[in-house]
Amino acid sequence: MERRAQGDRRRRKEQTRRTQYRKCRRRVTSTHLRRAVRALCRHQGEPHPLQGRGARCHRLAGGSVQALCDNVGTVRAFVQSGKVKALAVSTRQRAQALPDVPTFEEQGLAGVDFSLWFMLVAPAGTPEEVVTRLNTEINAILKQPDVIRTLQDNGSEAAGGSVAEASEFLAKENRAWPELVRSIGLTRQ
Repeated sequence: MERRAQGDRRRRKEQTRRTQYRKCRRRVTSTHLRRAVRALCRHQGEPHPLQGRGARCHRLAGGSVQALCDNVGTVRAFVQSGKVKALAVSTRQRAQALPDVPTFEEQGLAGVDFSLWFMLVAPAGTPEEVVTRLNTEINAILKQPDVIRTLQDNGSEAAGGSVAEASEFLAKENRAWPELVRSIGLTRQ
């Protein structure tokens, strides 16, 4: 009887282990915030680190991980080869690299928008003419067909825009996350 109980505990532990792999990062990212949202929605279990994007996808394709939340560029080849099935993208719009994969909202889960974004920033006090020139040059680069294609192949989109639009976007992001950040005990950095 004790052997059976040990086997049951081992199976439950393995089940939890298989479903809880995560990225290993030292800083707080949108991935941490997604995990916090999942935890706030009463998801149980502790995440276990799994190094490397390729390793995560191979584990998923091999069946030792049951679910994975990763970026489109990482999983695209596995999805297109049929080794894994993409359930949804966490952005407001479908990813151009995987146009047949619905959004969470299309799957009935409204309000999910965990878009990953990158922004070029300069130190405070940088002369306005330098900021303007950098902005102009970066916007020109982001309009080049080969740059657009490379970004799309990796699940990204070239946005660009003005310095004012970037400032407005950052202000909006800073208003969107404080409640979640406070609820999980993170400090602003």
